[in-house]
Amino acid sequence: MRLSYVLLYVGDIEASLCFYRDGAGLQVVEAGPRFARLLPPGEGPDGCILALHLAGDPGRISKNVQLHFDVPDACAAQQEREARGLRFLGPPRRQPWGALVATAADPDGNHVEFVQWDRPGRLA
Repeated sequence: MRLSYVLLYVGDIEASLCFYRDGAGLQVVEAGPRFARLLPPGEGPDGCILALHLAGDPGRISKNVQLHFDVPDACAAQQEREARGLRFLGPPRRQPWGALVATAADPDGNHVEFVQWDRPGRLA
């Protein structure tokens, strides 16, 4: 089993596209005024899709969503994305569950984590 699709309800499609496309570096597969579908760089059509949908009711926006992107180097991932304009919640932090994690928050407050695993076999 693998994660194939993540859906986020967002308050502003354009602001979210700027965050995920321009800042995080995801590739737009399809976009419209109320939605967008994106893939991580280098992923083929069977990769995990991030779907952004405009929330009809602002109360529907969840602040409990976290996205994890496995990266070989969390510090480099943070530096690259900061250069693109993303704001991070602080420097990468070592986690007790075996990873170094750089965390940003998207325009709706969802946490986006760039995860460098310490255990062999858990790298992107």
